[in-house]
Amino acid sequence: MTREPRADPLPPGEPWIKRPLTADQLNQLKARLAKMPQAELVKFYDAGLFVCRLNNGAPPPAEFIQQLVAAWKEMQRRRKAIPKEER
Repeated sequence: MTREPRADPLPPGEPWIKRPLTADQLNQLKARLAKMPQAELVKFYDAGLFVCRLNNGAPPPAEFIQQLVAAWKEMQRRRKAIPKEER
């Protein structure tokens, strides 16, 4: 017998499981990253890589992946803003 799929895929009694960022939270994160100096952005990205590693085969929470991707996109945006001759 199979179980019916749940509307909420995360168990309600497990608070350590993070839910994905909302659109508003993601926009706030992007704004914060855009204001960060380059050195802080690199540290944020490195920390994101660290927390997004597999932990005993378990994937990281979606929130952490979103933060890592947002930092990566901001780094790419800044990289494209610098002419190739100056890199």
